[in-house]
Amino acid sequence: EGLAGSASEMSPQEAVTDFLQAHNNYFPELEDAAAELRRDAGLESVSVRARLIGYLLERHGVSVEIANDLSEDSGASFYDETKRHLVLSMSLPGPSINFHLAILVGQLSYGAVLDQLIDTHILPTQDAKISAKAALANYFAGACMLPYTAFLAAATENRYNIELLQQRFSASFEQVCHRLTTLRKP
Repeated sequence: EGLAGSASEMSPQEAVTDFLQAHNNYFPELEDAAAELRRDAGLESVSVRARLIGYLLERHGVSVEIANDLSEDSGASFYDETKRHLVLSMSLPGPSINFHLAILVGQLSYGAVLDQLIDTHILPTQDAKISAKAALANYFAGACMLPYTAFLAAATENRYNIELLQQRFSASFEQVCHRLTTLRKP
């Protein structure tokens, strides 16, 4: 009800939008997975980046390099699945590097959860499923870097002051704003 249209006339982006709306942009499975990762990887410590890099290496055999420039014409990051090597651009701000690391951890550690979530008739095409999986990996990274309960308490305490939330959680403006839109726990 209230969805964009029939599957045959819907673009992958419209299908993903419908998918997110059908879930009220809240995914408790990903919130739980992010909390599990925070515990398992010790992300409550000061060096989140070092913990995420260590987790990728220990759990998935993925090495991480922060390079001056990317020889691959891929933008801010490039993951070589065959070599199990992630290259991130040193031009990325710190919060963005951490976010990219969390996205990859989510994809590798919780791929089955992501696959289960996108297995729905709301996402009728493979392109829609791929786009939705990318959106959910980003959601996971937000949940990992900005844990629901602590972030909601800080947002309330600071009257949703985005700049204060950026400083408190070492996050970018976009990351804070996106996370605010996912605070929809019933």
